[in-house]
Amino acid sequence: MGFIRLILLLSFLYLSVLSNYSCKKSGDNIKEQSTETIKQSTEKGSVSEDLTKLPSVLFDILIRHKKAYEKEDIDSILSFFADISPFKSQGKEFYQDLFERYDDWKLDLIGMEMKSFSQDYAETEVTINIEARSKNPKLPPLKGEALHIVEFTKENNKWKIYSSTY
Repeated sequence: MGFIRLILLLSFLYLSVLSNYSCKKSGDNIKEQSTETIKQSTEKGSVSEDLTKLPSVLFDILIRHKKAYEKEDIDSILSFFADISPFKSQGKEFYQDLFERYDDWKLDLIGMEMKSFSQDYAETEVTINIEARSKNPKLPPLKGEALHIVEFTKENNKWKIYSSTY
């Protein structure tokens, strides 16, 4: 069960901590690259014009989610997930366990690419570098690079996280 929790931890951690330096340095570049992909699709007529702002909107969600993570504010963290997300109902227990085991999070967003999108759905590929200190000396620290597929959905006209997988 501990290994499964570790896998879940890594699959959701990328959302947690994006340092201010990383957000400013790589965030604009990430948004520009993804916006260019959407603009090309818009020019082909496959999406509406208002979706050109989508990468910025999703990236901003990740930044706000990070701030909640840094405060270990579980209710705030869960507020970023759609009500229909399978994780929403199990998240409180997951984050309580997570924050009991690890602290001193250092996550850097390396890249974010839009994979698919529509008026109410977006799939992104996010690469992060993860570091966290174990509170238990018997457990190793978390450290490494991870690639995640993050799905977003619109709920009540607001973008929310639906799922995150390796």
